[in-house]
Amino acid sequence: FCKGELHAVRKGPRKLILPDRQKHYGYVKDKGSSEAELYNLKQDIGEATDHAQRRKELVDELTAYAKKLPIPDAPYDDRIGIRRR
Repeated sequence: FCKGELHAVRKGPRKLILPDRQKHYGYVKDKGSSEAELYNLKQDIGEATDHAQRRKELVDELTAYAKKLPIPDAPYDDRIGIRRR
């Protein structure tokens, strides 16, 4: 979650980063994309190789799982951010 918005889900070593994320903390350089991203963290902890195109069935499964998760009404902790000078 980021400011109450779900950004990713994980099942075992697989991590699905959801598309079209809107909320970000100030220090985040990756502002997301319109496509889902799928990584195998056991083999690729640095998330260098996106498997979403080759594993569409897993993308669909994890996307369905993400849609069933309860979304909080408010951010868990909104104090995270960058100090502006």
